[in-house]
Amino acid sequence: ADAAAFDGAVWIGHLSPDVRAGLDTAKLEAWLLDQEGKRYDVIGAVYAGLDQLIKLLPESTYTKAFFCSRLCMAALRNCGLDVVKEFSPTPYQLCHLPLFWRFSQIKGSYRAL
Repeated sequence: ADAAAFDGAVWIGHLSPDVRAGLDTAKLEAWLLDQEGKRYDVIGAVYAGLDQLIKLLPESTYTKAFFCSRLCMAALRNCGLDVVKEFSPTPYQLCHLPLFWRFSQIKGSYRAL
């Protein structure tokens, strides 16, 4: 999908200095580049919105496709940061973890997180 065509709001989450200090950024970048071309997981995104249903499915079934917050969580876990028990957090849950110290909205009409 073409990111320029996306008409929704987009934020960048800035990791806290403590989290960044313990992060292998080369490993993070390599892992994320390995995910390029994987499809967007629409079904997983819907299940995450229905929080309780996602707990019925094994984590291993969700490595061929990602939705936004699951991709973020998988990337952080791959670098050794086990920051939340849920593998498929909602965007709201992810944004309220203590690993971020601020967010910058880079696209879309202003919306508070």
